[in-house]
Amino acid sequence: MRQVLVSYNREWRDPQARLTRPLRRVGPKGEGRFEPVSWDMALAAIADRFKQVVATGTALDGFDPRTAHDAACLVVWGANPSASGPHAHEHWLREVPDKVVVIDPIRPPTAQAADLHLQPFPGSDAALAFALLHVLWRDGLIDADFVAAHTVGWEELEPLLADCTPAWGEATTGVPARLIEEAAHLYGRGPSLLWLGLGLQRQSTGGNVIRACALLPAVTGNLGKHGAGFLYLNWHFNAPHRYLDDAYLTASHLAMQTPPSISHMDLAACLEDPTRAQALVCWNINIAASNPEQARLRRALMREDLFTIVLDLFPTDTMDFADFVLPAASFLEFDDLVAGYFHLSLSAQVKTMEPLGEALQRPLGAPCKRSRGNAPRELPQGAGTLRGATRH
Repeated sequence: MRQVLVSYNREWRDPQARLTRPLRRVGPKGEGRFEPVSWDMALAAIADRFKQVVATGTALDGFDPRTAHDAACLVVWGANPSASGPHAHEHWLREVPDKVVVIDPIRPPTAQAADLHLQPFPGSDAALAFALLHVLWRDGLIDADFVAAHTVGWEELEPLLADCTPAWGEATTGVPARLIEEAAHLYGRGPSLLWLGLGLQRQSTGGNVIRACALLPAVTGNLGKHGAGFLYLNWHFNAPHRYLDDAYLTASHLAMQTPPSISHMDLAACLEDPTRAQALVCWNINIAASNPEQARLRRALMREDLFTIVLDLFPTDTMDFADFVLPAASFLEFDDLVAGYFHLSLSAQVKTMEPLGEALQRPLGAPCKRSRGNAPRELPQGAGTLRGATRH
């Protein structure tokens, strides 16, 4: 006890023994050399470093489009910015100083303007990815250090590549072997950006297609450096370049309880059970045309006791099952801030026309429109809301 009392009354109160100021290291780690700094300086430096860590380590965001000028190669796979992102087609693609490779069964204007266009048979994208992987492996373009430090499963993948030759790739995908080799060399030498379009996943084997294509940046080390990266979707409120507080914007703290999420794969089962779903709000989503188990889902939507509200711009299949249909204003009809799927910055959305008819414009700060289907939320009273883009 005496030793404890001495400690409390001596070392704990001795300014010579205590740390009393923030310190910054000035020598190599391990030497214990520091200099005093202010709290403001220390906190600012720590915050900046944490931001860098988050910016280079998050798996929720793809590459930053602003690094395109550092890329030696850009591969646009299954995306058609000439139709869906004209700003990217007309301006951003020009920032890539070297080669642009487009992989698409059809030949839209973006493909026509590319340095190299590969046209695989529809549905053969995963096979093409493995043919590209074979060339990378055969010609020494695998980043062995990156693979060893940052990946798992290479020892299972590598034995599969020997048979995926360019000749096999040509026979399987229809892409000439010489183009497979050229594209693999362009991408493998890097630094390279890989942009996978949202439509690439929307096929019967879409999950495996995305997994196969996503192997390319992993095995070549085209991640975590300027001019390199992998983009499927940049959609995250808390992205390091946006600094938006999702919880604040959605006011999740006001919820009386946290509702459980429901997978779209389980939506039909949920809606057909009166004990789980008594009301449904479909906000900008057409589940009667786009969700799994169509026949079962439509039978569930026929329930007279399932109170259904549809908010949309246009008549949809889901509207046929609604108890109330509410007209929505389009993005042309109100001012807003937009966090897009591509750029990591915020954009101003400027109203260009009045809402049509009796449509109500969405107030600034309400949740932004999303083109991916969000998981429905089961509310405490058995009500659910689905949000997403309408697909007709």
